[in-house]
Amino acid sequence: MSSMPLNVALFIAQPAAMPCLNALLQQGRLAGVVLPPEQDRFLQQLEQGLNHQQVPCVRLSYGDEQQVVETLQAWESDLIVSFGFSGDVPVPFLEATTLGYYNLLFADPAQYRGILPLYWQIRDGAIQGQVVLQKVALQEAVATHDGANIAAFCEYDIAPLDTYKLVENKAANTAAQCVSDFVQHVVSGKVIESLPSHGEGRGCAMPDEQALTVNFTAMGARQIVDMARAGNPVFNGCVIRLGQTPLSLLQATVVNYPTYGVPPGTICHSGEPDGVIVATVDGAVRLDVIANMDGIFSAGAFAERFQISAGMAFS
Repeated sequence: MSSMPLNVALFIAQPAAMPCLNALLQQGRLAGVVLPPEQDRFLQQLEQGLNHQQVPCVRLSYGDEQQVVETLQAWESDLIVSFGFSGDVPVPFLEATTLGYYNLLFADPAQYRGILPLYWQIRDGAIQGQVVLQKVALQEAVATHDGANIAAFCEYDIAPLDTYKLVENKAANTAAQCVSDFVQHVVSGKVIESLPSHGEGRGCAMPDEQALTVNFTAMGARQIVDMARAGNPVFNGCVIRLGQTPLSLLQATVVNYPTYGVPPGTICHSGEPDGVIVATVDGAVRLDVIANMDGIFSAGAFAERFQISAGMAFS
């Protein structure tokens, strides 16, 4: 990195910012950290760690944004990068630094928008993720979901077996690289042009119980597999129901297995060495890992312990 002074203030509300924070610390470009008013375990531990390392840190108080602006100026901040600060951006923050305020997004907003883009990308079977740095302009201080003002982006691969946490770690490390590349771009004196991205992506809301429940009469094997890994571990995978009993499905695999025309949701095989195989609308899926209130089991062990047999059906 160039020795030219360029100090980045990080607004951090989520753990995915940590690789970026560490990278800026190593590069000597971290001006300081702004934390949201909300308290949770992560934010408490982060604040304690920053104070221990003597990293400048301030907690935002809604209605008193001017105090944060003065702090940013005292830190000699040149630009702001925000991780997970939702809602409208106070206008004073947009004018607090010479280079502006940037949101770090974990998807192209023209494809996915909302609080859980990683979950829905995995569930949709995406094979590539994207980290986007989007500048918030003065006229767009209200939270925007379109693809305007994209200053930088980086891509990473999503493997077929990646769970939510694995993808989140990939996205976080890619975000650190994206911010570092952007800073180097600015330091080199290159003109920052808005990258093309148009449209308004699908909403990525927090899934409710219905959205987390497998519908065997409508979902294919691949959809069920992706649904389970998207929710593993943050939502305990997805929900399957045997009679009135809900179970958590944490891992599944698409398999080539004869179903002989039985209705989707019917257990075609239960026992070693293949475990539990269930018919779907387009083939069959093997249930690999199941959890209930008694613990986490391989599907084969679960079937033996709770006497699950072929011919029974998930609702």
